[in-house]
Amino acid sequence: MKQIWNKVVRSQYCDRLRKRSWIFGLILVSQLILALYYLGYTYSLGDMGVAEALGLSLYSLVHVGAWAVGLWLIAGVPSSRIGSKVILGLTAIISIFVFLVEVVLLMEYKTLYNVDLALLLISTSSREAGESFSIIRLSSFMWAGLGTAVSVLLSVFINKLISRSRTMKGVLGTALAALIIGGLAFIPVVSAHINERVIPSLYTTSFDRAVLSTGYGYWLSLKVEKRYAAMKNLESLNDLKVEDEPFKEPIDIVFILGESVSRNYMHCYNYPVANTPTLDSLERDSSLVLFRDVIAPATTTNYSCQRTLTYYTHNEGKGDWYEYPNLLATVKKAGWATAWVTNQETTGIYSVSRIFSPFADVVRERHSATDTNEHGLNNLRGSYDEGLLPLLQSYAGLPDSLRKQSPRGLFEVIHLMGSHFDYAKRFPDEFARFKASDLPRRLGKDKDRVVANYLNSIYYTDYVIKQIVQRYAQKPTLIFYMSDHGEILYDNPEDPDFYGHSPYAITSSAVSIPFMVYMSPSLKQKYPQLLTLFKEAQNRRISSDLLTHTLTSFLGIKTRFNTPELNFLGAQYNESRPRMVTATEGGTFEFKDK
Repeated sequence: MKQIWNKVVRSQYCDRLRKRSWIFGLILVSQLILALYYLGYTYSLGDMGVAEALGLSLYSLVHVGAWAVGLWLIAGVPSSRIGSKVILGLTAIISIFVFLVEVVLLMEYKTLYNVDLALLLISTSSREAGESFSIIRLSSFMWAGLGTAVSVLLSVFINKLISRSRTMKGVLGTALAALIIGGLAFIPVVSAHINERVIPSLYTTSFDRAVLSTGYGYWLSLKVEKRYAAMKNLESLNDLKVEDEPFKEPIDIVFILGESVSRNYMHCYNYPVANTPTLDSLERDSSLVLFRDVIAPATTTNYSCQRTLTYYTHNEGKGDWYEYPNLLATVKKAGWATAWVTNQETTGIYSVSRIFSPFADVVRERHSATDTNEHGLNNLRGSYDEGLLPLLQSYAGLPDSLRKQSPRGLFEVIHLMGSHFDYAKRFPDEFARFKASDLPRRLGKDKDRVVANYLNSIYYTDYVIKQIVQRYAQKPTLIFYMSDHGEILYDNPEDPDFYGHSPYAITSSAVSIPFMVYMSPSLKQKYPQLLTLFKEAQNRRISSDLLTHTLTSFLGIKTRFNTPELNFLGAQYNESRPRMVTATEGGTFEFKDK
């Protein structure tokens, strides 16, 4: 055995390893930078003690070392010049690329690549991805470049140290020991993904995360795809019945689903810029009731809608969200015609439209392939929300056959682009009303422009809501408006230079959303008790993951999923229920009232 070992140490393979040890140094240094920075950030949040932090530091060193050694040993195999250049070049490019991506993620979102981000990529269109990329700060790229430079310089230093060593015996022995120990540390990571559990990023390297998180995310999306048929089966709604329905004749119910609107930046919720004139006027006339303490169950569209548009809830849910009936399927089975009208792109098997629109009797999509190509990638000027107006439905305009099988009326979901960044592309030029001089708090030229554009996007949404209200004002109609989640606008104390919606920052602006209900004149006159019902509930503590529970109960629908304590319009509503928000890597945290 000793002779074999001595032969290996003196072989040309070891000579190649000696010359190529810079690749070991590049991987080791770059991955340790990521691991230690993220560990330091997590420690600063008070989520771990000193002993745990030191233990994780040691684990990271061993695990990262194993990856660096393993890839280094592979890089030493090719003996030809071409083979060595190919393997070294690919390894270096991949290592630097994943490092750059994760440094930017750390700077922007204080996270590393994980399953949540993999699912977001799967469900995100190229346009939305382009807009997300366009708001990344230059400083994040500069930090990524600096980290790469440090990694390269230290890898050159490590290469010189190993090259000058008299024998490879000690170096190779240490490397193999690190590979074995680090390999054992890799077992729980793989096991967790096989058993459908997500290991926190602290226990993985970029290579683990790139392969396992992407693979697991894609597997989850395929799992949901397979569940579509089961979701349509609706066996879980076999016990559905309708009792004490609130309306004596068919009506139109319109649910407007907004995008990225924080009520903290709406005048109707006391923001000191008059960007909601329509909503202000409707509230003064008692045609509109504002709910003043509603938060979203997540800070991203997919996670939020998976809860708001199904019976699944954070606190009470068992199993996966797609195992629960959704809102459209439930009201449809109860005798309502259903419609889905969207201005959001429908690409991605995990997108909101892809998941829920199949349950609608009528589907109208503003973003066809023609729309996207016409206006160009990341420049969809012209695809404004008012383009949905000609697509709106009404019960009276439905085919006779559909009305016959849907005697209770029409339930229509209208999904807006709302205030999704890039904010300046969400409104026509004539709605660019507010400037930096109108802001109550000045943040600097560039930041002021971003905030002003956000306020203008809400101003335009107010106009779109006005147009929708006018189309239904002469009919007995109930219109709900709610945003999927809020938005951060330089108001996160931990990262005051960030704006956008982050899966990881749970701030007031990120989750505080508008929720309101409008009653047409004829409906309000015929059912005056509705105004009383809504006003009695408007100041309650609410999480929008109870939307499906509440709207179905309001319509008199009874199923085994409906619980009086989860109906925020009902007398038995549990207002002390903790309000949970989905955040980092699928974890949930309670939103604390201030």
